[in-house]
Amino acid sequence: MANLVLKRFKCVEDTDEIGGESPYFITWVGDVRQGESTLKLTRKTYWDNNVSKGPGPWPVDDVVSTGLSLNPSDTLALAMMIEKDEGIDVVTSEIDAIRGSTATVLRNHEGFMASDPNFISTMRNTLEGKIKQALQSSAGADDDLMEESGHRAARIIDLRGGAGS
Repeated sequence: MANLVLKRFKCVEDTDEIGGESPYFITWVGDVRQGESTLKLTRKTYWDNNVSKGPGPWPVDDVVSTGLSLNPSDTLALAMMIEKDEGIDVVTSEIDAIRGSTATVLRNHEGFMASDPNFISTMRNTLEGKIKQALQSSAGADDDLMEESGHRAARIIDLRGGAGS
């Protein structure tokens, strides 16, 4: 088994708000052969209102998936960046609901290849839809999914796999 690490990201476009960005990431990794998946929310407090468009990447170095084979022909990884305003709108129960929904969709796509465009689209749409639902149902409801059209803040996200310890 192996670990998948979110190594770094680069902000290529700012939102129009005062101050820097305060991102967090939700990363889903699924193994179509095993029918198993992981989901992780990643946030660093030193990013709060500090991330801005610039030439260099921001370090993360956070394990976002462990226990899967990470065989490239069987594995799909999706990372969504969310801009935090005020407080994090996605709570633990919503992360659990997103995890359950994406796991169900993965199991319903047994036999697909991880590289199949229809499978990728289905998983991306499921993850994005469930995150949007969580953002809208939250008490704050002011965080923004940065992967929607009109918000293209994170375009370079570095995920790396390696042998688990």
